[in-house]
Amino acid sequence: MNTLPVMCESVHESKERVSDMKVAVCDDEMVIRKQIAELVAGMDGNHEVYEFDSGQELLAFSGQMDILFLDIQMEGLNGIDAARELRLRRGNQKLPIIFITGSKEYIFDAFDVEAFQYLLKPLSEKRFMEVFQKAGQKVLDAQEIGREKVILQTKKKTYTLEKSKVIYAENDRKKIEIYTSNEVIEIYSSMRDLENSLGEGFFRCHRGYLVNLQHITGYSVDTIELDNGGRIYLAKDRYREFVSVYMEFLKKEAVGNE
Repeated sequence: MNTLPVMCESVHESKERVSDMKVAVCDDEMVIRKQIAELVAGMDGNHEVYEFDSGQELLAFSGQMDILFLDIQMEGLNGIDAARELRLRRGNQKLPIIFITGSKEYIFDAFDVEAFQYLLKPLSEKRFMEVFQKAGQKVLDAQEIGREKVILQTKKKTYTLEKSKVIYAENDRKKIEIYTSNEVIEIYSSMRDLENSLGEGFFRCHRGYLVNLQHITGYSVDTIELDNGGRIYLAKDRYREFVSVYMEFLKKEAVGNE
């Protein structure tokens, strides 16, 4: 079978940066919800605010959220458990979750679910503005990265695919299967060519697998867990390098949250 080289090249879209955010606020105190809604309305941009009075109501929401302000101490489902379930259901590790609470005792639990920031009640307007601007910048930066694209040339079709949509690639004999959130694309190429084309942010964890670091939710000595519920092999001789690369990736992510 003749194989076609994968025509992969980065594409950068010149799109105007948007300032409008979809902001979710979940707190069982109406006063706090209204205060946050008013503070958001006072920020630059035309932001939409969705209000929820419980963790259950938040989880029932299926719309888009760019930033989430989430109370911790709520009746029924508390904010920590709601955030953990939200991450699990949506597979969105990038959503900035900003916890709001009257107690400092939950700070370590908050960061266990990858909290962006932790605000104490009563809310300081100055501190709120600082955190909101940083969270908004994180969203915009992620959108910029998400617009980097790769061109995949198959025998019958040309795909222009956002790099961030690639979860992992698997080598299947003479072809490569590229797994995204909603489809599998088969191309005829070498894994090395694809790895070079995708570039930073991807790791060759096994000779048959290439993984997007953004979509990793956990790992062991021989397995990597992904946010789509899948698992792929991690070669033993690549384990130490993987841990080093992944820790450096997480460190950069954490710096972006400061």
